[in-house]
Amino acid sequence: MATTPLLRSVIQLAATTLLAGMTTCIQAQVTADPLPTPVPGSLQGRSLDGLPGGVILNRTITIVGHDFYQYFSTGWRTRDNNERYSISIVERPTAIRGSEIWIEYRNKRVFRTFLSPARSAVKAISQRAVGIVYNTIVDMELQQLLFEDHDLAREELQ
Repeated sequence: MATTPLLRSVIQLAATTLLAGMTTCIQAQVTADPLPTPVPGSLQGRSLDGLPGGVILNRTITIVGHDFYQYFSTGWRTRDNNERYSISIVERPTAIRGSEIWIEYRNKRVFRTFLSPARSAVKAISQRAVGIVYNTIVDMELQQLLFEDHDLAREELQ
């Protein structure tokens, strides 16, 4: 596509203005000395919004699955260092068994269960799942730290 000299000069002017603005912003960030803000002890290790830094991805479909997610996420947020881990809660409803629910961490299933359509046992199962998932993830992290093979990259060990 051929550009006219006028269009070329407009593009160059816009690029120069954009570059000058970015340089000014970078200089302002470098020279600005922000005041330290005290963080209460209960919020240390968490984001300032009070939300955990890690993500719990909700891929549930049914009401039972949503209940499981709500109970699990509430229990998960009470754990220490939970903001380091991003997990997915996935549901596959079945006609015979109710709902199959599994939890993934780094594309690996760390927990799997079947929930009946009756919602009575969902809270107890989700609370047990919090402990199982957390311990499994910590064990996976520990194994990754202890086992080093210089021939394989970290993602090849998983």
